[in-house]
Amino acid sequence: VHERERPVKVISGVREIVSWAISGHFQYLGGAMLNVRDAIAMVEDHFWASCQNGLHWFDHRYFCDLDVYAAPFDHAAGASRIQHAGIDLLIYRQEQLSGLGPVFADFLALPGFDIGADNVGGGKTYAALYREVVRRFR
Repeated sequence: VHERERPVKVISGVREIVSWAISGHFQYLGGAMLNVRDAIAMVEDHFWASCQNGLHWFDHRYFCDLDVYAAPFDHAAGASRIQHAGIDLLIYRQEQLSGLGPVFADFLALPGFDIGADNVGGGKTYAALYREVVRRFR
């Protein structure tokens, strides 16, 4: 941490942990999974380890000892902004990303900035398999 003329702007997404863990497996291994049984077995084998990685996302020092859990999160808005010691942090819920264009526009001081839909699981070759695994996974 050192003096800055302006704070460093950081944007970080967060996501409900179960959906994050399952979608992560599909993002990296989706094409290799051929059927629902094998896909569920793979998710079950790696689920807890994946969750542990996600649950420790904010334990790093990128935010210069900012405790993001000490600040309230605006669930209705889908995003919150925290300013702390040279950091201007925007945390957003991944599930609400498509509607957060105005929030990003304000944070980045880019009027008219919009967020398009990209990397959407429903449009991938494994979309049907993904939906079925999510439906069945417990």
